[in-house]
Amino acid sequence: MRTATIRCSSSRQVGHDHASTTAISTCVFSDFRIHYFLGPLEETFVLDAATAQFIEAVGKLPPDTLAAVFDHALRLHRSGGREASRALRLSASEFSEIDHAVRSALLPRADELDAFRAGLHSDAKAVCCIAARAVRTHAKVAEEHYRMLIEPFVAAGVDTPAHPANPPS
Repeated sequence: MRTATIRCSSSRQVGHDHASTTAISTCVFSDFRIHYFLGPLEETFVLDAATAQFIEAVGKLPPDTLAAVFDHALRLHRSGGREASRALRLSASEFSEIDHAVRSALLPRADELDAFRAGLHSDAKAVCCIAARAVRTHAKVAEEHYRMLIEPFVAAGVDTPAHPANPPS
């Protein structure tokens, strides 16, 4: 039997010693075995209250509103929205948790959304994920980027946290 060891490394640093929290997975195939060093186990990320409330609110928007939000976001994407969404910096666990929360909120409504407009479920998921990431990082992202990413939802009446540079009155 041949054995190959593959070591996967990550450029992310978590901040404390993971000497005792590593994982190794072994896969056995027909004639050889591969050991994967999965690296440090990551900490579980929990959504903050503002992001969770935002996701809950967008998950309840009617199909016509979600379609209007997507169309509005698409127009903004062409005029700087792409740069704004690229400015968001989240860890892999934050990204995954937000993606999962948005999917969980919209999946039960997939048929309803796609019946309203073909592909609306996928479109809504994409735009809601990007806006939820902006809400999560609102204190770190530039005000103009934040405003551009959440504007379609604000226009639809969804409450969003104010950017620290522009506190609520």
